[in-house]
Amino acid sequence: MKVYLVGGAVRDQLLGLPVKDRDWIVVGTDPATLLSLGYQQVGKDFPVFLNPKNKRRICTCPNRT
Repeated sequence: MKVYLVGGAVRDQLLGLPVKDRDWIVVGTDPATLLSLGYQQVGKDFPVFLNPKNKRRICTCPNRT
């Protein structure tokens, strides 16, 4: 399982701007595994989970080829 910072936070860092919001994406796992690790699912239509340790929201990325 790998976690990546994505979205506006990456843009802001590259531009040297203050980061106000962080979006995280997880690859190499599935929703069932996150649930078994204690993550709480908060998205109904999109796989968004709450990290039990730091309360950050993350989403999973489906494996597509």
